[in-house]
Amino acid sequence: MSPGAYLLGVLWLGTIAGALGFGAVHTRRRLLPHLDAATARLAEIILALGPFVLVPELLGAVGLFRRLTVWIGLVVVGIGAGLVARRPRGTGDPGTELAGVAARGTESLTLAEARRGLLSAPAREAPGRPGRVVTAAAMVLAAAVVAQWAGFAAATYTSTSSGIWDGDSLWYHLPFATSFVQSGWVGRPLFTNADTLVTYFPANGEVVLATVMLPFRRDALVPLVNLGWLLLAFLAAWCLGRRYGAAPVALAGTALAMSVPVMASTQAGTARNDAMGVALFLAAAALVAHADWDRTGMWVAGTAAGLALGVKLSTLIPVALLAVAVVVAAPRARRRAAIVPWASAIAVFGGFWYLRNLVLVGNPVPTVGVSLGPIELPSVFAGSIADSAVLDRLREPGAVDRVLRPGLEGGFASLWWVVVLAAAAAGLWALARGPDRVARLLGAVTLAGGMAYVIMPNGSPYGDTPLAAGNFMLNLRYLLPVLTLGLALLSVLPRMRDPRFALAAVGGCMAMAVTTIGDRDLADHWEWATSTGQALLGAGLVLLAGLVVAGIVVVLAASRSRGRAVVALVVGGIAVAGFFVQRTYYERRYLAAREGPEARVSEIWPWVRGLESTRIAVVGTLVQYPYAGPNLANTVRYVGIRQEDGGFRSVRSCREVREQLVDGRFRYLVAAHDFFGSNVREIDRIREWVGTVPGVEVVRATPAARVYEFTSPPDPRACS
Repeated sequence: MSPGAYLLGVLWLGTIAGALGFGAVHTRRRLLPHLDAATARLAEIILALGPFVLVPELLGAVGLFRRLTVWIGLVVVGIGAGLVARRPRGTGDPGTELAGVAARGTESLTLAEARRGLLSAPAREAPGRPGRVVTAAAMVLAAAVVAQWAGFAAATYTSTSSGIWDGDSLWYHLPFATSFVQSGWVGRPLFTNADTLVTYFPANGEVVLATVMLPFRRDALVPLVNLGWLLLAFLAAWCLGRRYGAAPVALAGTALAMSVPVMASTQAGTARNDAMGVALFLAAAALVAHADWDRTGMWVAGTAAGLALGVKLSTLIPVALLAVAVVVAAPRARRRAAIVPWASAIAVFGGFWYLRNLVLVGNPVPTVGVSLGPIELPSVFAGSIADSAVLDRLREPGAVDRVLRPGLEGGFASLWWVVVLAAAAAGLWALARGPDRVARLLGAVTLAGGMAYVIMPNGSPYGDTPLAAGNFMLNLRYLLPVLTLGLALLSVLPRMRDPRFALAAVGGCMAMAVTTIGDRDLADHWEWATSTGQALLGAGLVLLAGLVVAGIVVVLAASRSRGRAVVALVVGGIAVAGFFVQRTYYERRYLAAREGPEARVSEIWPWVRGLESTRIAVVGTLVQYPYAGPNLANTVRYVGIRQEDGGFRSVRSCREVREQLVDGRFRYLVAAHDFFGSNVREIDRIREWVGTVPGVEVVRATPAARVYEFTSPPDPRACS
């Protein structure tokens, strides 16, 4: 990437961030002026994220997901919202303002009731001021977790075989985002293997990835995205805990949840979206706690919940439980005023993908068929997710020792039972003895979400096979939204407002984090491998960032003008350093093979670096993203047959495979075995059907993968 192209990309993102920030800040000041500083920042971030996701989705629904149109759309929305919010009010009379708030809140509430504080923040008990020691301890723990995640991100950039190697990222997260960037369409389904398990997944996370890829047409910023979601989760936890006077306790509990191996290893430096779901779900819970059932506050909380709903199917149940709990717990006099903005925001910011699926295949969740009397929702998923819940493993003799316990130890470290019991106990206490109805509803969501996880499909797939324990361990991610909420609810336990008891709780979380951060099993795994040096590099970067932020705070306190100059200098320095980091990254990206299952096909990936704007067909392997090339210039598609009902299947004959190659105008075909070599016979047959095409040339070959180049279109009629 040239310096000019890099600079334009930085300016593209910077102007969008500035415009959305301008709109979010002034909108929050206008509508929610009573929020404390931390909660105000959280609300502003959600107000900015809403259009950052929704506008590209709406543009992409009509094929306009392009650099210029997305830039114009987001800048116009951000600046427009800010200018509208800055318009002077009709009157500055406090009585009129209070009456207006009451009118927005509910028709049945009188002005006298509003004056008694039923609408405003002072109605709740003022939060306690956390002690400096307990706050510092919680901050240290949070910084340690950020350093843990930064080590994985550093590995993505600095390894000799740099790039994102996570299987799910290469299978569908990054191909989805790349498809959005290349085609300009967001709503069109992409088939990444011979089935539709992932095709109709919600994709708010992939829209975010595509938007940060769009200005550069590269994935340089993708490894950093989940670090942003981690920080948002910490901010949301602090705000939730502050509502009950124990912000450091909630922060420490959330830091513990995000430090467990299955989160840190799979999220940091990858394109997976679990961290996004957890952060937005926790933000929704925190904003509900601060909304006081006010119309505007519930809209902002619903925006966070809707964004979480559109991230992945595993957040559907926690968000649905939270939505129902809010409806049930809302005060009778405030129910209509609170529920309407809450539900409408969830629908607006979370309904895009479910509506798309309903239009395309007649089912908002096509992986699960529904037949209830007159309601018939078809499934287009050819596989079966029956008998794949954790409950199914509990029914199997010996499955606890064979699958569940090893999975829990691998995903949550050796003291997994302490983490789970702490979250469950906090949720139970909040439900039974919570200080207000919001705490009780969040406790109910925690417990109900945990029980729902046990019966959730695909929680423990592959039954009685060698893959069962590993897949159960990885799918523990589906529990993290409610587990994190439960650990954040440690802040409602008795006497947590007392710094001594709060320090004991934070100390317990720190002690537990020693076991989770110190667990290196997943860190040594080929997909997420990090060396000790890379982990230290991550810690060093976090320490440096902390020192820089502390310096900026000191300068701002002394002089705002000098502080702004220092901020500009730091931002400029980061941008300059980023140019050299991304240049080094692309010099190494997917250049050397790694050990592990993907080494079977990764030996041919460097071949793609010499290609530009070509069409590549893939069959057999789930991994297709590396073939898009460093500039995302190559169109990559899986070879298969699209069904009339929206399904997708593998090719079954010589004629079918050649027809697909002709229809797709492919120049190359990559025929490769999957991770575990389970499709060797199928790929051998395809090689026979393709290898006899006149003029075909094998340009790359390994025992597991072969690349064919077609100098002329294969003739389907020549099949014997």
